[in-house]
Amino acid sequence: MSHARGPGGITITGLIIARRRPGAASGVIFLTLEDETGTASVVICRNI
Repeated sequence: MSHARGPGGITITGLIIARRRPGAASGVIFLTLEDETGTASVVICRNI
């Protein structure tokens, strides 16, 4: 994913094993995804 640039999107799949929505981080959700190869941390930001 380090090669992804610009306004395009990335599609990843996995089982959500954790979801965090901290009060101080308005409009941001943190996910941990897991599949058979390992885990990935994901930050989802609301478009401004």
